[in-house]
Parts: sequence; structure tokens; C-alpha cells
Amino acid sequence: MAISKRKNGYTVTVSVPNPAGGRGTRHTLGTWRLRKDAESAERKAKDEIQRGTFTPDPPPPPAKTPTVAEAVDVWLQTKRLSVQDNSATGYESAMRLHVLPALGSIDVTRLTHDGIQRQVNAWRDSGMGARLLHRCVMVLRAALARQVKNGTIPFNPADGLEKPSARTRKSFTIWNDAQRGAFLDESVRDRLAPI
Repeated sequence: MAISKRKNGYTVTVSVPNPAGGRGTRHTLGTWRLRKDAESAERKAKDEIQRGTFTPDPPPPPAKTPTVAEAVDVWLQTKRLSVQDNSATGYESAMRLHVLPALGSIDVTRLTHDGIQRQVNAWRDSGMGARLLHRCVMVLRAALARQVKNGTIPFNPADGLEKPSARTRKSFTIWNDAQRGAFLDESVRDRLAPI
């Protein structure tokens, strides 16, 4: 039996002996703001242990882990409060048309960095533009960052993904002297040649 001082009050822990012998089990009863309330709870638990009527509170059921669809939806509904309507519409469109069909049904705890990278590669290989691909990754990364902050997942599997640069431009072909000459020869015949 022990009462420990914590930041938010006093925590009571009791030890329940094993009736078959051997090591008993420890149970934390809770935290009370006042020491006298913690002492009262400890006395009550001791009496119940002596009588054999002590029953610890059952552990809380495990929380359901959200799917990617649920995580992205919460992020989007929150983000709508701080962005312009057209930005929110762009995020929603990327989510609805690309992120959710590909990853929406997966629990966030089952996502892996490599799995997301494979999806990014598939989007790129299917011809998705770099800006749209960046938007899809941004929505997914932000939604998962929120899950890290909530403690649902220990790290963000969408961090550090390899993706094409959104600023990549097509290379230009510069005419050589023969090509420039051919163009100028042909342009003389055009009605707009003086221009």
C-alpha cells in the first residue's frame, strides 16, 4: 500500500496478495486532489483486501484506432476553420479523389513509410502532376501528424517521402543555325512577316 505525491494530487497504489501463494499484483486505484481523500480510499481498499472482496476496476477497453479516412476527415474539418474556401476545396478534392481510394480503409497504426512511398510512386507513374502529388502527400502528412500529436501513432510514416519536385520544368530545345535560317526563310512568306 502506498500513497504517492503527484503533480495533480495523490495517487493510491495497493498490493493484492495471490491466494495461491507467490507474488501478488499491484493496482493503482486513482488520484485524489487531497491527501485525506487518498488516505480514505487506501483504508477502504485495505479493508476490502482483508475481507477478500476487493475487485479492481477493469482496464478500459482499447481505443479504436482510426482509419486513414477518419484521420484525414478530422484534419480537413479542423483545417477548414483556418484556410480560404478554395484551399479547403483543393484539399478535399485531393483527399476524395486520390488519398481515400488508395489508403482510406487502412488503420493509421498499420501504415508504413514504404507502403506510402509505393503509393506515391504509383501516383507518379500513372501521370499525376507534381503539384497534385504534393497536395496529396501534404494532406496525408498533416493528418498523420495530428495522430502523432494525439498519441495514436509514435511517428509520422509520411515524413521524408521521395517525390518529384513541383518546380521541375520541361527542358527547352534551342534551335541551331540551320533551324533558325529555315524558320526565317519560311516566315518571309507569311502575311505577318513584317511583325
